[in-house]
Amino acid sequence: MFKINGQAEHYPRSNILVYSGARHNRIILIIVRVYRLSKPEVPPEVKRTLAQGFFDFMKSFGIIGLAIAFVIGQAASRLVTAFVNDI
Repeated sequence: MFKINGQAEHYPRSNILVYSGARHNRIILIIVRVYRLSKPEVPPEVKRTLAQGFFDFMKSFGIIGLAIAFVIGQAASRLVTAFVNDI
């Protein structure tokens, strides 16, 4: 809540309360506006099933991306197996 020239203004995403003169209030208002503009609104993430994620991946990267992911997965599997067997 801001106290601006005897009036109170509420800013829900800030916890700043100012009791000084109008000049200081303008500076605080500018800082709050810049702060709000610097934080983009992030929409809530939609939950997806495994099949939806796979089909999105296929639409984005195609069969070449699937082949590359398969090769990387195999290499990672061999690396983990090697570490576990040596322990």
